[in-house]
Amino acid sequence: MLGIFVGAVFISSFKKVVTDKINTSSEQLINAQEAEIAGFIGNLSIASKLLINSTTIQTNLKERQRGDFPSQGGVVNEIISVKGAYPYITSIYIYDMKGERWG
Repeated sequence: MLGIFVGAVFISSFKKVVTDKINTSSEQLINAQEAEIAGFIGNLSIASKLLINSTTIQTNLKERQRGDFPSQGGVVNEIISVKGAYPYITSIYIYDMKGERWG
């Protein structure tokens, strides 16, 4: 009878250790994924700032606002440059003050 009791206590303790390890591993995985997502969002913010602060893009947007239709070659090059630096970015859209979309 003592052997069954000791066995039950061992199994119960073993289950608790395994459950704790699983919970710890799951928590670590979730924390790592949260950090990775935060990194992606941070990089997207940087990419957005690079584009919005681009002299080429700002000049083109201002010319377009005046009714001119500037060459978009420089804008396209800026977009390609950012997409090259951040390969997980699949689309980039730039909107002017009239709500017209570029990209």
